[in-house]
Amino acid sequence: MITPEELQKIKETVEEFFQKMTVVIFNVDIKTDVVEYKKPEDSSSVNNPIHDATNNQAADSVHVDIQAKDPQFLIGQNGKTLIELQRILRILLHKKLSQLRDGQKSSENTEQQAFYITIDVNDYKKQKIEYLKHLAQDSANEVVMTQQQKVLPPMPAYERRIVHTELANRQDVSTRSEGEGIEKTLIISPTLH
Repeated sequence: MITPEELQKIKETVEEFFQKMTVVIFNVDIKTDVVEYKKPEDSSSVNNPIHDATNNQAADSVHVDIQAKDPQFLIGQNGKTLIELQRILRILLHKKLSQLRDGQKSSENTEQQAFYITIDVNDYKKQKIEYLKHLAQDSANEVVMTQQQKVLPPMPAYERRIVHTELANRQDVSTRSEGEGIEKTLIISPTLH
């Protein structure tokens, strides 16, 4: 579990990072929650719910919401700069928290614990998620009406995951990803009745 001291360190590090970039930040808001994830070595047990439940681990998820004067500078084209900023900050924060934990005397706080970090600038990701959900539903409705598959433009894995998840409960369409690397697309197809 991330401690209040570590949360303060995260906030200070994020603010210092953007200050050194000479970016005007109006506000940095940090929220945490706990997410469950499967140990990588358990990938063979995907369809075993009993095995899954006993081998899940928990990790903290840190959400950093930033309000900035020039958000497009931090977001970049199609959010690519934001993705890279998130990667850099994740590395930096893991290092800073590791140093903080190593400096503490209490043995219970020195344990290395994984955490995920997501960064959003001026609600870009929140708006992008809503856009992708609407795109998914609109595209699925079009596929059902025309009975023709639809290929969405190439998108990063986390965006494809949003579309897959949004359409997972629909019985009238199916989704699959196709392609390699940055050219990977998502295909929505009508299901046969």
